[in-house]
Amino acid sequence: MMMQSHVLITTNRIWAVSFPLFYQRHHSTKTALLLCVGMWIIFCLFLLPGLLVDATIRNTADNVNCLMTTEGHPLQEKWSMAIEFLLYILPVFIILFAYPVICWKRHQRHKARMVIRPRLNTGEGAVVPSLAKASRRDSSDGISTADNSPQQRTSTSKSFTVLTLLTVAVVICWTPLVSFFTISLFAKRYIAELYEVGQILWALEPALDPVLFSIALKDLRVEIRNLFHA
Repeated sequence: MMMQSHVLITTNRIWAVSFPLFYQRHHSTKTALLLCVGMWIIFCLFLLPGLLVDATIRNTADNVNCLMTTEGHPLQEKWSMAIEFLLYILPVFIILFAYPVICWKRHQRHKARMVIRPRLNTGEGAVVPSLAKASRRDSSDGISTADNSPQQRTSTSKSFTVLTLLTVAVVICWTPLVSFFTISLFAKRYIAELYEVGQILWALEPALDPVLFSIALKDLRVEIRNLFHA
């Protein structure tokens, strides 16, 4: 479920940059836990039909071949194609295509901050009308003056750094193995070298993610350092 966890992180960032005020009001630890549990349940529900198909075939067939071979049972092959697309190919595309969208949204918000200065007054103490109008319009679009606070900018920057590193990790560690299974299932070609490389990178990713979090988050690095020096 590592891939699906990455999709959740990406979805969280899209929510945050697209609807920041709504995100600040409604996102909480409880919301995050419910999303994670929901993702696990959906993942298991997707896998359940395949387990039932396997159980049925094993009870009715004397010899069950690997689902990656051309001699595999048709039901196994169809289910494998569906799972490959829904749980692996589609998440990779969501992560890859969401990243430039998030970058564009961040750029738009940065431009808005450059225009909208909180309480920017004239010499007589009156708010500049054009800025006041822009501020109201910007708030309606989901950018509040609270986004200008140093704490908010730091938090947003950390989240974006984590997302960037995790996106790179997905591309490097998951693309070879997903490509192998996609080619094997849909093109009926078995590329052993691609499988071997993909297996190694896929096995490294669970160990790589904590390292990337530590690199991106200073607070986490401090806590880890304190843990080993206690």
